[in-house]
Amino acid sequence: MRQLLLFLSFVAFFVLVSACGEIAGNPNLRQSTVELHWTPPIQNTDGSKLEDLEGYIIYYGNQSGLYQFSYVVWNQTSCTISGLSLGSTYYFAVTAFDTYGNISNPSNEVEAFIEVN
Repeated sequence: MRQLLLFLSFVAFFVLVSACGEIAGNPNLRQSTVELHWTPPIQNTDGSKLEDLEGYIIYYGNQSGLYQFSYVVWNQTSCTISGLSLGSTYYFAVTAFDTYGNISNPSNEVEAFIEVN
């Protein structure tokens, strides 16, 4: 089976964290947003040019390598994840998929601590 070759590095896959304000007017229930960016893959593992990329799946959670959440992104190289708890650490990884349903191996994992301001 052909597999997509997804090259992501800490330089290409980075995280921007921003605080979002209160939830329902309660200053004790604040959440944050993380913005992810990555470089798209350009070839398959067999060296052939990747011409049928369809999108990405973002995985994230509070434990390294164990992602409780996933989010599909259709053919974009960035994604904003919102509703993250302040004072928590989140781990993120991404896979690419093509029109045939082939999925790449996960990218390197990126960690973000959501600071309480």
